[in-house]
Amino acid sequence: MEISAYILAGGKSSRFGSDKAQHVVDGDTMLDRIYRAIAAAGFNAIYVIGRSEFPDLDPKSCIKDKVSEKGPLGGIYTALSHTTSDRVFVISCDLPYVSSDLIQSFVDKGKMLQHVIVSVEGRLQPLFGIFHKDGARKLEELIELNELKVMRFIESLDAEIIDASTLKGYTKTSLTNVNTQQDLLI
Repeated sequence: MEISAYILAGGKSSRFGSDKAQHVVDGDTMLDRIYRAIAAAGFNAIYVIGRSEFPDLDPKSCIKDKVSEKGPLGGIYTALSHTTSDRVFVISCDLPYVSSDLIQSFVDKGKMLQHVIVSVEGRLQPLFGIFHKDGARKLEELIELNELKVMRFIESLDAEIIDASTLKGYTKTSLTNVNTQQDLLI
């Protein structure tokens, strides 16, 4: 697959109360669940952004944020700066119910588009998207201005939107963003 995959796992998890990436859901950490779903979707190059190492992962696949304390924008910037591919698939580590079918369907529909994100019931999910490496310049500008809202970046790209309900493998819970412990009780 010509698109590299990057899992954003550098957040502070302050609302969650502990490291979301390492939180166990149905016997596996959220990070492991997403990593396996991406691998099953056919990605050869999978990286985890946030720290220089994570338990049970090859240290070569773990990338420390290129710019610290810049939230998800810093993670996306790190992915776009690191990749040798034209495009990257970016997913947050707090989407533990995502399936390989959903990822593969999204990538199949979006792989020829410049920038694309998914919409769930009319709400954009900006941390499940494909971004072209030319977006790194815009990210640099936003980071320098300390404008760290992900939606500001998405708007600046004029990204294409794919409705999640049109994707194979989509269920009402598959793109549930887990921010608190309560979000796991779906």
